[in-house]
Amino acid sequence: MKMSANNTGERDLGYARVDLGRKERCGRSEVIFGSGKTPEELAGIACALREADQPVLATRITSAHFAEVQARLPDARYFDRARCLTVGTNPRDTSSRQVGVLCAGTSDLPVAEEALVTLEFFGRHATLIS
Repeated sequence: MKMSANNTGERDLGYARVDLGRKERCGRSEVIFGSGKTPEELAGIACALREADQPVLATRITSAHFAEVQARLPDARYFDRARCLTVGTNPRDTSSRQVGVLCAGTSDLPVAEEALVTLEFFGRHATLIS
């Protein structure tokens, strides 16, 4: 597998360019959009982020994606309905502002739960209202 890093904080894996400088520039690490990636590709990107001491959030994944990531990163957590996985955490937001995720019905639950996982990953507590 080809791996190289350049001076912009980007790591080229040959099949993906992982933005390792995003956390420094934006305050949040890169999020992996899993749709269209093989389980091996997604796991490679997740490992590159963890090697750079960054937490991982991957969205729109399958159980096969999770199995491949967990084989390499045993502390990965899977959220089946949300179709997400996380590895590591971000600092908690100490703001007293409340966040609510509103959902009209069961067909909306996967997207609502993806929003909840994302908010929690980025340090915000949120409540699902359905």
